[in-house]
Amino acid sequence: MATVTFLRKNYTRLMSVEVRSQEYRTLLSLIRQFKLSERCHCNQGECGNCAVQVVPVQSGDEQRELRLEKREKTILYSAGKLTQQQYEAAQVPAASVPWRLACQYMVRYEDIFVAV
Repeated sequence: MATVTFLRKNYTRLMSVEVRSQEYRTLLSLIRQFKLSERCHCNQGECGNCAVQVVPVQSGDEQRELRLEKREKTILYSAGKLTQQQYEAAQVPAASVPWRLACQYMVRYEDIFVAV
C-alpha cells in the first residue's frame, strides 16, 4: 500500500490518500478523482500541463535509480524541469528528479509527496 500526500504549491498539506499496490493508478487519475487540479488536458504525456513535483518518502539510505520514458523526458526537458545531464542519462537517482508527468507516473508501492 502507498500513501500519496498532496501538497499545495506552498507545501502545505491538502490531503493524503492510500492506494493499494495492486491498483496501479496514475497520479492524474487521483488528482482528477479528488478535483485537485484542472490544468491537465491531453492524458498522453504530450502537453506537459500535468507536470507535478513528486518527492518519495524514503526510509534509510535507499537510493533508487529512475528510468524515465523518452516522451516524458523530452516534455520535462523542454519545460526546463530536467537538466541536460538528467535528460541524457539512461538512469538518474530518483531523488534528483522531482518533476514528473502526472498522466505517466504510476502509483505503486512507495509513499510520496506530490505538489499540485
